[in-house]
Amino acid sequence: MTCKVNSRKVSFWLARNPLKTRELTAKLRRVFNYNLPIRLGAARSMRTESSALSVIRFDGFELNTTNGELRKAGRTIPLRPQACRALTVLAGRAGELVTRDDLRGVIWGSDKFVDFEHGLNLCIRQIREALGDDAHAQRYIQTLARRGYRFVAAVHSLGTARRAMIAVLPFENLSGDPGQEYLSDAVTEEMINELGRLDPERLGVIARTSVMKYKNARRGLRGIARDMGVDYVLEGSVRSHESRIRVAVQLVRVADQTHLWAENYDRSMTDLLDLQADVARIVAAQIDLKLSVTQQERLGRGRSLNLEAHEAYMRGRLHLRKMTHEGTETAIKYFQQALAIEPQYTMAYAAIADARIGITSWYSAPLDTMPKAREAARKALALEPDLALAHALLGTVHLLFDWDWKAAGHEFNRAIELDPNLADGHVGYAALLTALGRFETALRELKIAQSLDPMSPSVHGDELWMWFGARRYDEAIAESRRWLEVDANFGRAYWTMALAFSYAGKHNAAIDAARKGVRVSDSPFAAVCLAEVYARAGNTRQARTMLNTLESELHDKYICGYNMAAVYAALGETERAFESLERGFLQRSD
Repeated sequence: MTCKVNSRKVSFWLARNPLKTRELTAKLRRVFNYNLPIRLGAARSMRTESSALSVIRFDGFELNTTNGELRKAGRTIPLRPQACRALTVLAGRAGELVTRDDLRGVIWGSDKFVDFEHGLNLCIRQIREALGDDAHAQRYIQTLARRGYRFVAAVHSLGTARRAMIAVLPFENLSGDPGQEYLSDAVTEEMINELGRLDPERLGVIARTSVMKYKNARRGLRGIARDMGVDYVLEGSVRSHESRIRVAVQLVRVADQTHLWAENYDRSMTDLLDLQADVARIVAAQIDLKLSVTQQERLGRGRSLNLEAHEAYMRGRLHLRKMTHEGTETAIKYFQQALAIEPQYTMAYAAIADARIGITSWYSAPLDTMPKAREAARKALALEPDLALAHALLGTVHLLFDWDWKAAGHEFNRAIELDPNLADGHVGYAALLTALGRFETALRELKIAQSLDPMSPSVHGDELWMWFGARRYDEAIAESRRWLEVDANFGRAYWTMALAFSYAGKHNAAIDAARKGVRVSDSPFAAVCLAEVYARAGNTRQARTMLNTLESELHDKYICGYNMAAVYAALGETERAFESLERGFLQRSD
């Protein structure tokens, strides 16, 4: 028996009757004993009200098909409902031809009279405008003359609805004593940690690196929330006196500036961590998070607090945030002081590992710092095996110092599994993927990290370096410029832009960027970068002058052998290039 099935009509019917898909498939297969010549998965992707496919992600964009919201980098991009439905169909069937009749059936239905041709052209134009697409370049939507359209960008994932995002703004110090600043910062950081414990699958929490950018900032709440792409903001103040602490806190929904909840607490200092767990539970209730028994228990875990050790630890974090060599060394001393008081202080061990990794290569030789970072991370894990941050830090040591890809991958994946809200886990995994040449997957991990820590120089510096490593110099230059608009003193952006210009053959622009990098940074890498771009531009006299100065400083400061080798190679001095590469190898250069 032969039978013809009209694929397009069946697809229309399935799109309009999603719950009948399984029933129809079973009946047709029973009757015809035949595999349908249609893609039922594609037909299902045309549904606009299905909970099975509520988010489509591609090239940094996130399309929520449930509420019709298109977002990128935490910002909502306006898109009309009909255009949103058209984009849902196209992206849901990425790589396939979608006919104009297909789109008409899903967007307007066959029983509705509309100026179809004009309406569809308008939809496609609106989509191109929202995505920054070009009708001639067609990066996202390819027009197939007289046939329809094809979505040509890679769809990275199809999943469930976007989780809510919350930022804990720096708590204000109302004690009148600048020396108590560490305490308000401590409350901020612990609140971030507590909220991160709630339900990482449904609530994303902006990392402390980003929120601390807004400490004492004179910027409206709506603007701050827009910068970080959050739905809720928690803010408050701290006042301490002797052994008591008073904390005022309020939760604001950004969309309509509604104050959902506010409370004042007057507690003993020893109850500080319990107070923060209580606040986290209330926040969960206010934003409709239903916590499981396990999640509730997690909030109450490990509540003991040695006030003297905690004070030393938080003073250390205050210095670490300065992101300078001197600040980092001072921070390590405070962390060691905390451990002298409380040898079981897990987070102090993790902080030491974090600090030592942070100054490696920029200011210190890997052989001097990385073994100590590994030891600190392992001590933290011995005390708390499920500490995600310690796993991420140990993964970084395995990657940059041990050169053990398998061990690094294991640690990064474990960190992300334990805490999907930990930006460090995604950043570390992206660095590993970049080293392996898997740039697209690395970029996806970096985008996740950026959504969690949107103002972090470290996260964005890694993205810039990834573009350069992938030899995509235009992207490296464009992204460097974008972040320099945010922070004009972002040294890594100048260095990356200088090298990208240089390798693209734009030597004057490279020298200009490298000179600016030297002005904003005291890292030896800035000077080496300038020497390299001089050499690549053919300005050998300037390059050699800088090299002589750098060589005279080798006994006093760490200068990466690999970076020096790049300068010698650009000058054509092969022997000295290999000598420097050998030194970099022995130094375990990252």
